[in-house]
Amino acid sequence: MLHKLELIQEADRAFQSGNYNLARQLYNQLVAVEEDNDEFLMRRGYCFRVGREYEKALNDYNRAIKLSPKTHNYYSNRAELYYYLDQYSNALQDIQSAITLFGEGNGKYHYNKGMIHLKLDQNEEACSEFKYASTLESSAATRQIEIHCQ
Repeated sequence: MLHKLELIQEADRAFQSGNYNLARQLYNQLVAVEEDNDEFLMRRGYCFRVGREYEKALNDYNRAIKLSPKTHNYYSNRAELYYYLDQYSNALQDIQSAITLFGEGNGKYHYNKGMIHLKLDQNEEACSEFKYASTLESSAATRQIEIHCQ
C-alpha cells in the first residue's frame, strides 16, 4: 500500500482527471484508515454518484454532512443527487442550505434551485432564481430564462 500522503495525492489526481473508478478505489482505502474524514467521504460519494451507485453516494454524503454541517458544497452535492433521484423536495431543502451557508453570490446554486423549482411545477419561483443567477453570470440560467420565463 502506498504511503498515506502518496495515496491522498494519487486519489486526488484520479478524481481531478475524471478517473472516478480509480479514485473511488483509492478513497475506499483512505476511508478505511480515516473513516471520519468528511472530504474523503464527499469525494468517494461523488465517485459513487458518477458510477450510479446512488445509495452508497447518499450514505457518504450524509456522513460527510454530519461531520461537517457548515460546508455548503456538501449540501449542493447532495441536492444534485436528490435531483437525480427525483426527490425534489429534499433537493430544494439542501440547495437552500447551501445558499444559506455560502451566501447569495453563487450563480450555480441559484440556477440549480431554479431547475428544482421547474421539476416541482413552480415556474414563477424558477424564473426568479434563473433571473438572479443570470446576474451572477450564469449563462445556463440565461438560457432557461429564454425557454421558461417569457
